[in-house]
Amino acid sequence: PVAYVAVAPFRDGYAIGNVRKNTKDFFASDLYTWLVNKYGVLYSDKAQTTAGAKTWTRLPGAEQVDTSQEDGEDKEVYFEIQMSQ
Repeated sequence: PVAYVAVAPFRDGYAIGNVRKNTKDFFASDLYTWLVNKYGVLYSDKAQTTAGAKTWTRLPGAEQVDTSQEDGEDKEVYFEIQMSQ
């Protein structure tokens, strides 16, 4: 496999969890775009790495959302991306 991504149901879509890729010729943002087209809405994981946060900033339409209702005091940066209607 070129990449692996764990997802879990969250709100009206899925939250991205563990991501691994086996090549530098493949971008996680391409995989995220494919997942958005398949599932409609993606959320970032609360245990985001610096590299993971950079991936979300490359995605058009990704915006920060408040998840403190689900996760308590929000100390991480969470992002949501939706498929264009």
